[in-house]
Amino acid sequence: MLAVLPQRSPQEIIEFCVRPEEKGLIDRAAQMVGQTRDEFIRSAVRQAATDVILDCTHIVVSQEEHDACLAIFDAPPQPNERLCRTLQTPAPWEQ
Repeated sequence: MLAVLPQRSPQEIIEFCVRPEEKGLIDRAAQMVGQTRDEFIRSAVRQAATDVILDCTHIVVSQEEHDACLAIFDAPPQPNERLCRTLQTPAPWEQ
């Protein structure tokens, strides 16, 4: 039986220059999390790009939807079993 290997998507090369101290910092951080330099850089860049996109995303809602959201946020929490149990449980430092 032949094993089916997952297909890898094509990759593109992106080149950039860093100062020696930046390279050392990147290498140290990558080693600390058990990644190669490439894996670490890809992960960090992907996260930074995602953060920028999320920060620049605007959600447009009607005034009624906006008011409904604010009403939910401003309303006190409704008692439920989990909330009551949490409020009645002593904090670890009080035991």
